[in-house]
Amino acid sequence: MTRGTVRAMFAVAVLLASAFAVAATVAMLSPRQATRPAAIALSSLAALPDGTPVRVTSSFLSGLDLKAARARQTDFGKPRGVVKELPVFLVRHGDEVRAFIGVDPRSGCDIKYFTARALPWGSFPPMLYDVCHGSNYDFFGQKTGGPTPWNLDELVLTIRDGVVYADTTHVIPGRWVAG
Repeated sequence: MTRGTVRAMFAVAVLLASAFAVAATVAMLSPRQATRPAAIALSSLAALPDGTPVRVTSSFLSGLDLKAARARQTDFGKPRGVVKELPVFLVRHGDEVRAFIGVDPRSGCDIKYFTARALPWGSFPPMLYDVCHGSNYDFFGQKTGGPTPWNLDELVLTIRDGVVYADTTHVIPGRWVAG
């Protein structure tokens, strides 16, 4: 072997080792994509009181509010965007359970649970409401007042062996309501 051949082979070896080192460094420093399961357990059926919303959050549901906004195919409204933990309200009505995304479809603001209150000028029934603009929703996710033109976005649920599971890939966008 000539001296030039040895130098060329050495240069190729150094180049390959450098490429491997760069690729390994990039792989180690790149954020890992978390594998999203097709469905996640949200609660046991027995833990949900009848007719009272229960708030839960899950990182596996993040982005479903954006998916619902895209499905509405409108520029009107501000989905909150991808957050680490998406809030959800589970509401049980007998053997049926529904889950509503805890983000107002119009404003992107948090939805809170408002308990019934008697005030000097009247009583307010329990409801879900948008903390920013005051849109109100009943426990079936339907708009009962306020500026929003939509019902709440809803998750696709299944119940197996007494456990409530949410589909992490599909969402039912809130329906447009007149007035």
